[in-house]
Amino acid sequence: MKFHGRKTALACLLALSVFACSDDGSSDSAGKSAEHLSRADSYFQQGQYKAATIEIKNALQANENNLDAHILLANVYYQQGNHKLSVEVLNSLPSRGVESDLLLANNYLEMGKANSVLTVLNDSPHAAALRNSTDANLIKVKALITSNNIEKAKSEIAALEPKLTAPSDFAQLELAKSSIYAKAGEDQMQLDALNKAIKLDENNVDARLMLARYYYQRDKLEAAEDQLSQALFSLPNTDGMTLKRLHILKSLVATLSKLGRSSEAMVYSQLIADANPKTQELEAEFQKVLDALKNNDIDGANEILEKLYSSNPNQIMGSLLGIIRYQQGDFQAAADLFDQSIDPETASSATLEVFAATELRLNRPDEALRAIELNIRDNSDNPKLLSLYGIALLFSGEKTKATEVMKAALELDPTMVRTSIALADAYNGSQQPKLALAQLEKAYKHSPADTMLQARLIQQYDVLELTSERSKLVEKLANSDSIESQSMAGLALLKTDPKKAQTVIDNAYQADPNSNYTINAKLMAAIQSRNSDSILEFSEKLLKLDENNILALRAAASAKEQISGSDSALQYLSDLSKKSINCWAADFLISQHYMNTYDYKSAIPPGEAALTRSSFNTATSNYMVKLYHAAATTELKAGNSDQSKQYVMDALQIAPNDPVSLHILVNAELIADNLNQAKKISKQVEEQASNPYISLLIKGDIENHEGKTEEAILHYLDAWNMRPNDSLAKTIWSNLSDQTSITRPQFLIAWEQKLPQSFEAATLKGIYYQQKGQPAKAVTSYKKSLELNPNQPVTLNNLAWIYFEKGDMANATKHSEQAYKLAPENPAVIDTYAWVMYKDGKIKEAKALIEKALKLAPDNKEIEAHFQEISSK
Repeated sequence: MKFHGRKTALACLLALSVFACSDDGSSDSAGKSAEHLSRADSYFQQGQYKAATIEIKNALQANENNLDAHILLANVYYQQGNHKLSVEVLNSLPSRGVESDLLLANNYLEMGKANSVLTVLNDSPHAAALRNSTDANLIKVKALITSNNIEKAKSEIAALEPKLTAPSDFAQLELAKSSIYAKAGEDQMQLDALNKAIKLDENNVDARLMLARYYYQRDKLEAAEDQLSQALFSLPNTDGMTLKRLHILKSLVATLSKLGRSSEAMVYSQLIADANPKTQELEAEFQKVLDALKNNDIDGANEILEKLYSSNPNQIMGSLLGIIRYQQGDFQAAADLFDQSIDPETASSATLEVFAATELRLNRPDEALRAIELNIRDNSDNPKLLSLYGIALLFSGEKTKATEVMKAALELDPTMVRTSIALADAYNGSQQPKLALAQLEKAYKHSPADTMLQARLIQQYDVLELTSERSKLVEKLANSDSIESQSMAGLALLKTDPKKAQTVIDNAYQADPNSNYTINAKLMAAIQSRNSDSILEFSEKLLKLDENNILALRAAASAKEQISGSDSALQYLSDLSKKSINCWAADFLISQHYMNTYDYKSAIPPGEAALTRSSFNTATSNYMVKLYHAAATTELKAGNSDQSKQYVMDALQIAPNDPVSLHILVNAELIADNLNQAKKISKQVEEQASNPYISLLIKGDIENHEGKTEEAILHYLDAWNMRPNDSLAKTIWSNLSDQTSITRPQFLIAWEQKLPQSFEAATLKGIYYQQKGQPAKAVTSYKKSLELNPNQPVTLNNLAWIYFEKGDMANATKHSEQAYKLAPENPAVIDTYAWVMYKDGKIKEAKALIEKALKLAPDNKEIEAHFQEISSK
């Protein structure tokens, strides 16, 4: 599609430059630019695109702000078929008009980016003018068809057809109809529409190409050749090979070869080769890659592809290299290649599957969602892609939608075990355990030998206390011919019948003492019986098979700790780390030990060693990002913004543009009062559009910092509606008061409705009522919270104090003692326990406790007052 209507404007501009009286330098530049542009336009009309490009660049050299020159350059690229460059030029313009919007939309259409087409047309500042443009409406129809929105396309066609007058426009409409008929499998109607389009406009190259494809697919090769030849003659003469001419020539080669006319096909092949001398060489090398992959020679394919991609970094080679990296387990490298090579809007479903799976393995569900949602309409019958979509939705907190998508995927392919398990998880998460069981039982019928499914089904029977069904399944597995199933049965019996479990596990082990499954079962039996010698024996066996078996290594370290203490366990892991450079799991467990005690500074060095030794595998990469987050957040709470930022930077080196890291970084900048820097990061996150949830949190944090509490709350609530969770709920709660537009009691209702199993909601509700002087309601809320999670020292402490104030010393003592056992270093908890002991007449115990509390919190006035009274007795 050429964009004319420029000649008059150019002539006027040239005339103005010739007759201008001013000798101002900028006027001279504008005049020279206009002269070059006029010549460029002339060359463009003649199909002399190379000469036109030279003159355009001269025009821009004279005046880089010449908007018409930029648009003409984009048009040249469009005509040559270089749509990516054309889009880059158009998107770099400071502003676009109707003409440039149409050109951008056409580029996206040629690239298959239907969603981008519709965005350009709908979001343009000139949307009203575009709605009245025949060209824009025809483009919109084609985009709707490409995105499979057929009913909407039909509606647009019906509205547009009465407004058309030009035969060429009617031809375009018939071409659009033919695409709809093709998708519906209505062959005769497709053929009639194509013939009608050509009759209306015999120079419509796209119609002839589509008709040629129609004939070729039905082995009407002479008719296909005729249409291709006429399409070739209809093309304007140009000074180089355009993409459309290349498509026609390649189609002619295929058609003539199939007709047995190889000599004629070779003529056209030579034309293609002459246009790009390296093409045949590249195709020959690429064929070697495909042959290597067919022979399962991954390394050979990888070696050739790396060389090809380094000199010719195109999308196909980059995508294929990314898939190979994925198969090799290098998920970060795969993700990097996909980021450079894949456009999710146009990627094939197979490539998109691997891309989405890579993002999920890297714990980036929002990236997976964004990629799939750009493409899902065209792949709504692809079960694997739907499954990944559902899992990504589940990870992102959209449980209802995730459930529906995974159900649709399993209807298409009920044998997808991991999807069935994920769907069962979703049902359990929404308090529907019976539906979860039904899903697992259905999956088991299709895949009875899958050990993960067996384990999950047994676990679900436990959840629902279906002992009879559990026993039947375990008995069936125990009597199976499969060593793996026997081992699973033995593990299940450890809970209900340890003696029988030992027999089943021993039989399986004797049948195959080298099986990972049977050795693992022996290890689990040893762990249950707390037999340190057996734990060490079988964990060592597993470690000989895989020195980085985390379960076995953790069991061995625990046994060492049981025998000789924690220092012995750490020394054992340290010795293993020194003994084998490949044993990253030892460093990993040392790091976890320190992380579990909140000693992040000690956890980081061994964690970094594990990361390097494991070649940045997914487990260590994800762990280190979380460790850096925890360390950064701790420093943030202590007001150490510089150290917090350093940890965030370390995390970003592992996971560039990680939204959680950027969120912490924003807060570090806010603590340092670097508001402008925080806003820059916020803008970066928003422009990436990869995680709107985090973007809303960041906006809320910035508004909060500026004292705009109401605005901050609104951003937090938008994020809450997107992904409700306890952490965000506590942030919202901390900003609410009786004076805010939404009060704490109002939000509590929403919190409990969205997250009925949230013990934190119940705890804060209890605190609220306790502060408002309503102890009965507070007790009810605290009890509910403790039913959901009994290990809450603060909740137990608060409940103990209410009982104490009521004079119920038995319950006060019981709950304060429980709180102390859970938090023996918390001064507030110790103070409550000491005061209850004191009032209950246990002076000696009270004195020891209150002394400890005062040492931990010497500046606490209430604790000091209690100390004075108790110590005086």
